[in-house]
Amino acid sequence: MIIDSKSVNNTPKKPDWQGNGSELLDTIRRVKDKAVRRGFLEIDLPYEFSDTFRYPVVIEVESSGSVIESIAIAFRIDKDMGAAKSTIEESIIVPEVLSAFTRDNLINYFADIVEKQSKLSFYLNKNPVKFKKLKFYKLTNEQKIVFNEFLIMAVERALEKRKQTI
Repeated sequence: MIIDSKSVNNTPKKPDWQGNGSELLDTIRRVKDKAVRRGFLEIDLPYEFSDTFRYPVVIEVESSGSVIESIAIAFRIDKDMGAAKSTIEESIIVPEVLSAFTRDNLINYFADIVEKQSKLSFYLNKNPVKFKKLKFYKLTNEQKIVFNEFLIMAVERALEKRKQTI
């Protein structure tokens, strides 16, 4: 269930909306017209680029004119894997992954979120402390997505294609 934290608890540490994958498209409809100086979409489902690269994602968003768009992405790399391995992942592997990363990858990832009922949280005009240690990578114009009806339709198309191939 998506909850508006202002009605539950007015603390800045809580997300504005949280829920699961089935509510992602409704959440996009709700936030698409909001003015966001800086916000975050936290997703628990790991983004799987390969068998060894599987990390949960945080997407940084902000308003651009009258729309909200993604501007940066961070992968929550487990620091418990060891300093050397996490440093290699962060400084070498992530930039390689991002060089191959496309808008379609993000749309398919959103379809995975809906399909697998992943937990997600939206923080609007908040900068939670837990994100301060993450390294965010700017998305190129070709990688960015706009949170609007076109994104919703693209995710729905991706889900329909999956149903047809079953």
